[in-house]
Amino acid sequence: MAAFDHTKKVSKKKKADLRHRMAFTETIDTVRLAILPKKLPTVMILSGIGWLPTKELNDAWRASHVSIFTQIHGSHVIAEKSKHMVTNTEPDLVVVVVVVVVAVLDLLKNI
Repeated sequence: MAAFDHTKKVSKKKKADLRHRMAFTETIDTVRLAILPKKLPTVMILSGIGWLPTKELNDAWRASHVSIFTQIHGSHVIAEKSKHMVTNTEPDLVVVVVVVVVAVLDLLKNI
């Protein structure tokens, strides 16, 4: 592993990326332990473009998401044009998904 060059200024984006990577394992462990209600209509929006540095990490990230929506009987939508920040690259998709979930909740309360 190359030594860190302390003489160069680190960008805000690089700092955020480093914080994210350092928290990755803890984040996954926290989500795995979460108890999610099975009757909550859930749609997970998955990035269509890998954004982590290796194929293995991207595959693990995707598998963790698939595991979550499978356990809660949710569904998923793939944001084909997005990496991690789907809200920035495909905000209309996010709005459509929210509208659908709200409509489903509205239907369920009348059953």
